Amino acid sequence: MGGGGAQLVAVENPNIKAILAFCPWIDPAVVSPALLNHNTPILFFSGQIDAVAPPSSHADVQYNYTPSSTNKLKYEVLLGGHTIANNPINGFGEVGRMGVSWLKKFLVNDSCYCPLLLDVPTTASDFQTNIDCSIINGTVDYNNDLMIYPNPANNTITLKGTLNKNNNYKIVSIDGRVIKKEILNTSNIDISYLKKGVYFLEYENQKMKLIKN
Repeated sequence: MGGGGAQLVAVENPNIKAILAFCPWIDPAVVSPALLNHNTPILFFSGQIDAVAPPSSHADVQYNYTPSSTNKLKYEVLLGGHTIANNPINGFGEVGRMGVSWLKKFLVNDSCYCPLLLDVPTTASDFQTNIDCSIINGTVDYNNDLMIYPNPANNTITLKGTLNKNNNYKIVSIDGRVIKKEILNTSNIDISYLKKGVYFLEYENQKMKLIKN
């Protein structure tokens, strides 16, 4: 019962920095707001058709019982079963994207990942969160006009916005591997060599999701 157990451990140990709860289960006879009273940021993954831990009886309840003052997010995967969060490629890669972004933001305090958590997965049958990326360490800094289009894309993407063509950009896989790094010398970028999936394009202090068809 790891998903539920992860949250219970956080109640006992406030030094834990971040939780990923995979399709959590806690005995409905004992679960309560008092049992789940902790400050550790928690991301709930759940499967829409999970027969072992139905979201309506478990993940939804745990999310609602977690204090509103605690950073929390629930991503229910469309047509997902009980093992939907066991592999980062599930949900067309969105499980990996959300998990990595959560740990980057709350485990290592890399705030540039926070906006990715508010980018609702296309494979979500339910999505709820209370996190606020407009306030990071007391500052407001998430109004940027840099965009990728088209997105999803097949062969070429175009960056639209304020560009400094003397700076590097990187294309990074969902597991953090740098696939390509070079100086940006044009607003058009070739992605024909990428395999189908979800990536991130990093440029200056910005990080954007990129989907390759």
